[in-house]
Amino acid sequence: SHTCALVHCASYHELHACRLLLNGSLTMLIVSLPDDPYSFPRSLVRGFKFSGLLTVHIVVALFGTAILESSLHRIHATSIGTVLLQAWIFSAAVAFGLGFSIQRLWPNTAAKWTWVLPALWFGFGTLIAARHGAVFDQTTGRACGNGLADPFCRGWFLFTIPFLRTGCYSAGSYVQSILGSTQRLQSASGAMDNGTNPDSSQ
Repeated sequence: SHTCALVHCASYHELHACRLLLNGSLTMLIVSLPDDPYSFPRSLVRGFKFSGLLTVHIVVALFGTAILESSLHRIHATSIGTVLLQAWIFSAAVAFGLGFSIQRLWPNTAAKWTWVLPALWFGFGTLIAARHGAVFDQTTGRACGNGLADPFCRGWFLFTIPFLRTGCYSAGSYVQSILGSTQRLQSASGAMDNGTNPDSSQ
């Protein structure tokens, strides 16, 4: 007679371990493997999911930052330089804090890649400004000294500010991701030192 067993391995990495564990006492081993996570349907679904999350984070980084930033402009601006300085500081700080907070409440990888598409958009705008020798004026916002109607001042709002906000948003998400991983490792290490299961409290 033959001894037979049906074993389900949670991952492909566990397949070899299943064999080593059971083949010693089994004549026949039938292994039930999980669905391949890299199969075409699953990859397609994951791609759509990532794209959707990325779109959400870009919208939050741009418009969420703008809404929060508008409530912080309490300093009376006496010059265009003051206006630009406030825009740089508040956009960067608010976007960073927003990315940090959202990653803490809703951790996902897409938040750390929010900057990519706006970076390409910023590069496109920089190329346009370079054709007119106005890269510095548009990138820094100095062109706004000629009035908001200046095309390169509008370019600053259109190309630079979105890149600034999404870049700082991604930076905040990345920092929170690192801190969260460190805290989890410390918690797991402490639980092991105390001889307890770190997952037992969940």
